[in-house]
Amino acid sequence: MIPVNETGEYLANVAEFTYETAIRDRNDEPLTDEEYEKLEHFYEQAGEMKHDLRTVQAQALSNDIRWSDVEDDLINEREPAEGTMVHSLKTIDNKAKGFSENNWNDDSQFEKDVNKRLVKTLKGKQEVSEEDAKDRARAFLGLPENTDANVEPLGEGVPYEGYQITIEDPDGERNYMIDMTKKGGLPLWMMQSRTITEPKISLNEASEIAKEFLEDNGIENVQLVDGKQYDTMGVFEFVPLADDVRLYPDGLLLEVALDDGDVIGFKGSNYFANHRERHDLSPDLTLEEALDEIHPNVQSREEHLAVIENQSGEEVLVYEIYGTMNNDTYRVYINANNGFEEDVKRMQAAEPVYDVDVM
Repeated sequence: MIPVNETGEYLANVAEFTYETAIRDRNDEPLTDEEYEKLEHFYEQAGEMKHDLRTVQAQALSNDIRWSDVEDDLINEREPAEGTMVHSLKTIDNKAKGFSENNWNDDSQFEKDVNKRLVKTLKGKQEVSEEDAKDRARAFLGLPENTDANVEPLGEGVPYEGYQITIEDPDGERNYMIDMTKKGGLPLWMMQSRTITEPKISLNEASEIAKEFLEDNGIENVQLVDGKQYDTMGVFEFVPLADDVRLYPDGLLLEVALDDGDVIGFKGSNYFANHRERHDLSPDLTLEEALDEIHPNVQSREEHLAVIENQSGEEVLVYEIYGTMNNDTYRVYINANNGFEEDVKRMQAAEPVYDVDVM
């Protein structure tokens, strides 16, 4: 609802630069003074943006701000007051634009690969009417067939046609919004807007509810790979399995309210854009050979075969190794065919609580 294209472009450019400098042989091509200075700038800028985003998050949680309120402001073209969600996010986006102008030439471009893949996936699929889209949305949410629903064309900015469907729950206490493709009627994104009260169910119970929701909607053979609690909400990442190999490019995100177990958020665009049958999921290296490639001080705790998308946008088969070192936990991705270290991620630790300051 709030364009943050400049932020996306900035992050994509930082990722590309850091990846290119990380994979080259720095014995033959050490970092230049200019490159080192750039990395220092990126570190400072990213830290500043992270603080700003956490402050916005704190504002939203403390003031019980709903996305439906934000949407209402945008639809009615109200001038965003200082300190509001709209104003804060636009401020961050403008800041990212300034970072980009200082760091790169104006001809840098950022392409949303998921949307491009969706276009290919949708090719040849039958179009669904507005009425059919309403029926599909109600079925997706498990709502009665007579539940009122409104349909509008999906906004500009995406390379495919679609619908934005708004549904008011019969009890009048909650609203749903769903983005659906016109071809194929695929539910890409869903959000329920309501006040969530004190948690009454555990994070584990919520994860089972999320998995059951996927299965009820025909998305089966998935595995939970991450689950976190944010205040009164559980956020879960699932990935499909193929021959026990995790397919990370096809991942799904779900949010579950911990007061009554409602699924209040769903993001399935990666799944619908990427999910297909994969061939050649047999590694050339053994697990023992892959473990030899990681730092000797990293103690392996858990290993899986997985497909990930590397920084060049190519799918690669890897050993996903969860390891610990110096009280930190890491996910290390070792190419299962050539032993190359594709990626390392430090698992998220607890973060400081941010005060609600007007940006």
